[in-house]
Amino acid sequence: AGMHPLQSFGQNPATLLDRQAAAGVKGTTTLTWEGEKAILTFPVPDVPGAMATATLVNYLPERVVVKNGNDTTEFLYGKWEDWNNPLFKIEALYAGTIVECRNGTVVRDLKSKVTEVGQVYVVVPPESVIV
Repeated sequence: AGMHPLQSFGQNPATLLDRQAAAGVKGTTTLTWEGEKAILTFPVPDVPGAMATATLVNYLPERVVVKNGNDTTEFLYGKWEDWNNPLFKIEALYAGTIVECRNGTVVRDLKSKVTEVGQVYVVVPPESVIV
């Protein structure tokens, strides 16, 4: 079965920042590019002083680093695909691997086997990340 290109599953974050600027809102999120990777940096809501940096590949998270004081928490995401049962593929991508590190030590290493994503219209919009 032909999967759509990964690019079709996300939205260019620059579009969101442009909309914010057009609305006259001074956001606290910055966007830079490393080749095709979008790097978003933003304060973590309700955690004073905490900053997050999200690296997106094809507009999907590859890495999120949160710095809060002397602590650094890193989340690594990989193997994005539709993990639903082969008879119920709906092209809703989920990370096949999620690794969480705290101050350089792995504290969680998850691997997806199967998902039961049934409602693709309930989406957390990227705007929720833009503070």
